[in-house]
Amino acid sequence: MAAVLPTSRRAITISAVKFATGGANLAANLPRIVRLLSEQEQRYGEFTGDSYVCLFHGAPGGMEYAHATTTSESALRHEVIHSWFARGLTPASQADGWWDEGFTSYLDTGERCEPLDFLDPPVELCSRRAFQRTTAPNSYKDGSRVFRGIAAVVGPDRLLDAMRELYEARRGTSVSTPALEAHLVASTGAVTLVDVFHRFVYGLGDQAHSPRLRVEALDVNSVVRADAIRVRVRNDGDDACRHYVVVVTTERHEAIAAFAGFELAPGRSRTMSLHGLRNHTPAAEGRLIASVYARGFDAG
Repeated sequence: MAAVLPTSRRAITISAVKFATGGANLAANLPRIVRLLSEQEQRYGEFTGDSYVCLFHGAPGGMEYAHATTTSESALRHEVIHSWFARGLTPASQADGWWDEGFTSYLDTGERCEPLDFLDPPVELCSRRAFQRTTAPNSYKDGSRVFRGIAAVVGPDRLLDAMRELYEARRGTSVSTPALEAHLVASTGAVTLVDVFHRFVYGLGDQAHSPRLRVEALDVNSVVRADAIRVRVRNDGDDACRHYVVVVTTERHEAIAAFAGFELAPGRSRTMSLHGLRNHTPAAEGRLIASVYARGFDAG
């Protein structure tokens, strides 16, 4: 059947098939697929395809593909959402595969708020191992818990706004876990999300000594790109800093960029360029403020 989606106003073709012995009601499920695609497009932005194909396989669960799914009737909503988060916007690696399953499961289970307990043991969802070839099996349960925790910090509506902004800005590209973290921090202004990612995404425990970090801006007026700023972060502590996030704000305390870094040894510094200052430029904003945040520490 043909349908016109509400945001893109583009006509797409929707097909649904089943095995001859399958019990799925195709006549009922075709309009259901249209409703689900329309709902997600209104929430997050334009669907990336010109068609959608659904095979009801008669087994539990499902699997998403580009503009298609093999699924059960009960998993259909979950798999349709993956057309935005998994296929429209893809994880950068297998180690990053937790976030699309975690966010989709969060949406699929009621978009609840649930504060995280920082006395709980660390949970690893993103290993940051370059050659990992499987998605973390706890992505559904622990990943959705992370997004419930983020919703408890920033509010469910602000979380959905931030994810829509991410989809609209990066549609058709891949997103790493550090890029997701940086976007959520910059979009919501909630620097406490650094703690969430540190413990419940990267699986890092608290250090014996509080990190001692220092950040300074470099060559603000001579950057090649007008929407970029270079900063240097230095570790003045006695221990390596496993994970930190640099945040750039305006004088009005509006976060406009963030960048996540890892493994900064004592006495060492790292220079980084922060691009895409959320439609702001140093010239337009006047003085910009760079701050660095790590679990147990923050400094301007």
